[in-house]
Amino acid sequence: MKRTAFVLTLLLVASLACNLGSAMRQASQSPESGASGPGIGTPCVGAGCGDDQVAQGIGEELEETEGGTGPISSADGGSAVLYNLAENAVLAMEIPGLECSTMGFLRFEGAGVVWPESGQERALPVRDYMVSPVTAATLDRYFYISAPEQPVKDYMGMPVPDWDVPGQTLWGAAFAGGDAEVVAAPSEAGFPGDVAVSPDGRFLLYPLTDLSRSGGPDPTGGLLEGKFNTFLSDSSLVVLDLSNGEKRTLLEGRYNRQLFRSLGDFSAAGDVFFTLAREPQGFRLLEIDLNSGAVVDFEERHPEFPWDSLDWDSFFPTGMDTNYAQFSISPEEARIVAVKDVLVADMSNPCSPAGSYRLWIFDFESNLLQTYEDLPGSVTDLAWRPDGSAFALAVQDRGGCYPEYLDAQIDLRDRDVSRLETMVSEPQSKIVGIAWSSDGSRLAYDVYGTDLIGRLKIVDSATGEVQELIDTAQLGIPVDRDRPVTLLLSGWVKPAD
Repeated sequence: MKRTAFVLTLLLVASLACNLGSAMRQASQSPESGASGPGIGTPCVGAGCGDDQVAQGIGEELEETEGGTGPISSADGGSAVLYNLAENAVLAMEIPGLECSTMGFLRFEGAGVVWPESGQERALPVRDYMVSPVTAATLDRYFYISAPEQPVKDYMGMPVPDWDVPGQTLWGAAFAGGDAEVVAAPSEAGFPGDVAVSPDGRFLLYPLTDLSRSGGPDPTGGLLEGKFNTFLSDSSLVVLDLSNGEKRTLLEGRYNRQLFRSLGDFSAAGDVFFTLAREPQGFRLLEIDLNSGAVVDFEERHPEFPWDSLDWDSFFPTGMDTNYAQFSISPEEARIVAVKDVLVADMSNPCSPAGSYRLWIFDFESNLLQTYEDLPGSVTDLAWRPDGSAFALAVQDRGGCYPEYLDAQIDLRDRDVSRLETMVSEPQSKIVGIAWSSDGSRLAYDVYGTDLIGRLKIVDSATGEVQELIDTAQLGIPVDRDRPVTLLLSGWVKPAD
C-alpha cells in the first residue's frame, strides 16, 4: 500500500512537472503573440562567473551556425521569434510489471532569437543560473531572473526545480550587447518571482514574493510548491514604468506567482493588465490601469454578467487536483476563455492515463458563461488570434509526458467554440508553447519528439505550410536521453522603434 501511494504521488508530481513548460512559456511570452502575459554547458555559468562576467548563451560556442553572436542590427530585419533552452529530467519508474518513464522540466539553460525570413539566429547572454525564461517585447531590451546558485533540488529521490532558490535577481540587458543591469534585487520585501513586459516595452511587471507571509491553511496539503500554489497570499504585484523609473506596488496580500501565470494578459494598447487576485472566499478577475495604478474589478466593469454562477472551485480545486485553469482574454476584451485539464493517476495505465479538458467562455457581450465538458485531450497552451476571431489550443491526446506515449496537435476554435480545425499535427511528440505573429498569419510553436531534439516551427494559418526555424541539433546540443534539452517558445519580438 505504501509503495502504491508513493508511486501515485510520484506520478502526480511528474504530471505537474510535465506541465511546467506551458506555465513558464505563458509568463515569458512576447506580447506581440496575441496572448501575452505575464537554460547547456557554457564557458561561464553560475558560480563560475565573476561579478564582472556574463554567462554566454549556447550559440556563442558555435562557429558554424549562420546566426553567429554579433550585435542585433537592422540588417537582421523584421520580427524575430524568442526562445529558451530547457533541460529536462527523465525518470524511469521501476515498478514490477511496468515499463514507464516520465520527462519533466528541470531548469533553463539559455535563450536566443531567430528571424524566420533570413534564418539568422542570435544567442542571448545571461548572468548566473536562469530562474525564469527570457522575455522581451521589442528588439532593444530583454529581461530574465537568475540566481547565483543552481536552482535544482532533490524531491523524493528525483531532481526538481528549486523556484525559491536564494538570491533571485531581475536583470535587463540590451540585444545589442553590453553588461546586464539589475532591475530588481531581492530585499526584505521579497524577491521577483516572475516577469512580463507590455507590448510597447514600456511597463515591466513582476510578482514580489515574500516567503515569510502566510496565506492561512494550505488546501493542497503541502503537495504543491509555493511557485504553483494558487491559494497563497505571499506576493504583491509590482508595476515598473521603464520610461521614467516610477514603480507601483499593488495587490499586496492578495497575490501569488501562480495567479500571475493563470491570467497575465495585456490590452492591445499595452496600458492595461488583466489578472486574478486572492479573496478570502475565492478569487477576483481584475484589470489594472498601468498608467494610474487603478484596479478595477470585472464585476464592476461587467455588472450584468452572472458572476454568482461562477464556481471558483471548478477552476482552482483543492486537494490532489493541481491542474489549475489557464485564462486568456480576447484582444477586443469581449471574451475570456479558460481551460482546465482533467487528469487522474491510474495505476492500471500509469504511463498514459486518459485525459480530457473543460473549456469555459466568459461572453461579456451576451452576458453568458458557457461551459464545455469532456473535450478530448490535454491542453498545454492557449493563444488568441490578434483579431479576436479565434483562439488556438496546443493539445496532446492523453496524459503522460514522455513522447512515446502521446501525440500532439494545434486546434483552432472560433470565438464561439462552434468551429474546430486542426492546424498542425505532430505524432509522437509534445508541443509546449504557441504564439501568433502580430498579423495573425503565422503561429509559432515548439515541439520535441521521440528523438528528443527540440524544434522551433511556424505554421502558416492560411496554407497549413510548416516551416522549421531551428533545432537543438543545429545549436550543437547533443541528445542526452537522461537530461534532454528542448526548446521553449517565448513568442514574437518586434523591431525596436
